[in-house]
Amino acid sequence: MQKRVNEYKKEMDALQQDLQHESKSTAGDKHETGRAMLHLEAEKCSSRLRESEELLMHWDRIDFSTKYSEVLPGALIITNYGIFLYSVGAGKIILNHLSVYLLSSSSPLIKSLNGKMKGDNVTVQQQTYKIESIE
Repeated sequence: MQKRVNEYKKEMDALQQDLQHESKSTAGDKHETGRAMLHLEAEKCSSRLRESEELLMHWDRIDFSTKYSEVLPGALIITNYGIFLYSVGAGKIILNHLSVYLLSSSSPLIKSLNGKMKGDNVTVQQQTYKIESIE
């Protein structure tokens, strides 16, 4: 997540430099279109940067050092259909050659798993997940 934040910051810097190099002395629709496109890209990048910074902020608040016996924020949940980390909604990562899905509290699966314990089953979208382990 920190890598994403850094990449968006670099992209924002590059877009700001491009905007500064666009000289107002050049007249015409082509010039104005170019500036408008740069502004749109800068707005999109700024939005992605804010989202990534918010994810990182939420990530930093989670206690990953606790050994969990039930599904709570920070728990690594191993099921018959995959490995899930109750953290932030950041998608799939590869960790030691294993796919781990980072899911937030708004995820339908996490909503169903929340508070459950090893051996419990939950059904989400016609798929039954059995909790094999919680770390």
